[in-house]
Amino acid sequence: MDISLLNRLRTLVVFEVDTFEKQLGRLRSLHYPSGAASSLIDNLVNELRGHRQEINQVLADFPDDPERAGRALRSQHRLLVQKLRYLSSLEDAETVRAPWSLVPSIEWLASALLPDKPLLATCTQSLNYGIRWNPAPKSAVQRFAILELPAIHKTNAFLHVLVGHELFHPILQEFLKSRAADVISRLRTALNPIASQVTKDRFDELVEQVRYIWQRALEELMCDMGCAAIFGPAAVFASAMLHIGGNLDEPPSLEGSFYPPPRYRLREVLRYAFQAPVDEGQQSPDAEPDQSDDKPLPRLARLLSDRGFGWARDVLEKQFKIIQGEVQKQTDLEQVNQYPWLKLAYEEVQGSLPQAWDYVRDKAQSTSTSWLETIEDIPKLLESIGLLVPPGEIRETVGEDSSQLRTRSPSLSAISIAMWLYRLREEEQDAVKAEDNELRRYHRLCRLMLKAFEDVEIRREYDSRKKAAPAS
Repeated sequence: MDISLLNRLRTLVVFEVDTFEKQLGRLRSLHYPSGAASSLIDNLVNELRGHRQEINQVLADFPDDPERAGRALRSQHRLLVQKLRYLSSLEDAETVRAPWSLVPSIEWLASALLPDKPLLATCTQSLNYGIRWNPAPKSAVQRFAILELPAIHKTNAFLHVLVGHELFHPILQEFLKSRAADVISRLRTALNPIASQVTKDRFDELVEQVRYIWQRALEELMCDMGCAAIFGPAAVFASAMLHIGGNLDEPPSLEGSFYPPPRYRLREVLRYAFQAPVDEGQQSPDAEPDQSDDKPLPRLARLLSDRGFGWARDVLEKQFKIIQGEVQKQTDLEQVNQYPWLKLAYEEVQGSLPQAWDYVRDKAQSTSTSWLETIEDIPKLLESIGLLVPPGEIRETVGEDSSQLRTRSPSLSAISIAMWLYRLREEEQDAVKAEDNELRRYHRLCRLMLKAFEDVEIRREYDSRKKAAPAS
């Protein structure tokens, strides 16, 4: 390479490091809802310091060996470019952009599920939720996972239950890899009849394509089931709300990142996470609700009824019956079965789902994030919501004569479920009354929900500091 071009490359890289450092200095002056952003900035500054030292050494050697110095500078340039995305993520994590009252709760949940991955919660202009992470981090910066929430729904607390879906993505790789070899073996056997009609490379490519469709479908379904394992019925209500804006039977496609049809996703969540009848003809829409003692929904329905919240039980049963009626339709499977490769991939998905559900359920239980662990709190929170009080605290009487008052924080799942049940009752009432203030009421409940999450984190922080304080 000509020496003049190498000089230009040197100027480019030095300029990038200098600008990067100035950008981090500006970002450090912004306000963030938690310490995650400051920690990421500190790590980026440390790594930039290392880049500058490497570049200074390269520049010192530049006159003696310009070609080697050029290769080293190009390497530094690539590493810097890879870090540029963190600048926009830090911008999107600022308090004025992110749902600041919810961020600490999201980070707490992430610390339980992803203890080795610090989380930075951001709001982007995407219309969907997402998460980015490095499966094999080699530095402190690469350990960070970046959670992306849709900015248009920043204050839509009811949808933010879906962060549970995103947080499961990084913990599924072990399970997916453990199943891949057997899946590939069965796919090669199933596709063997066409092996003689194509080249070996084309056959291997076809097997890989079908395997990838299987993996993408199973990954999304496991994240859906993981979200349901944490947030219970609230996860189903939020998923249905997000999906009804599109085609429930949208077949998997390259353009759609091979997402499973939404109707399929809801069906399998109900089947495994709630053991609900979801197959056509399995239960008629007018059938009485299943009252089996070991199933989650009947257990919650009974609890609500026993605590005097018959209306909440009715809402729960009615809403699940509506969703069951939708997923009992087979129109999504008709779309999938039109394409032989999709049909083959989804046969493998069905075979993987029982173990997949066991895996995500055990993850939720082992991290004490399962909604069933705090199911008893839901009626207590409904009392607060009925008074338009943020359900961020539970008051209980203790002692033999019940004369002592104790307060504690509820779980995120109990808050979410109670708020969703109250919201769905308001939704039914608004439909009957045809009132024009429905949006105002929805915003009010979103504020109550976000305030409850904030109160929980304030209490968690207070308890943590009190425990760490030296005894007087």
